[in-house]
Amino acid sequence: MKDPLGIMGTETIFVMEYYYGRHTLEEFENMDKFKAGVSRKTYTLPYRYDGTGAVVYGPYLYYNK
Repeated sequence: MKDPLGIMGTETIFVMEYYYGRHTLEEFENMDKFKAGVSRKTYTLPYRYDGTGAVVYGPYLYYNK
């Protein structure tokens, strides 16, 4: 996922592995770092996510718990 507003960085990529049962979000600096598997930061979410409808908008993550 990418932030359409670019607040977290225009090249920043956010990844939620799988589509249910996990509670981590990884942030990558750019596509090259993503391909190399080098994450910049890992976030632990307060709830496990479910589904594929997550979106990053500005500094916020919206997802189904």
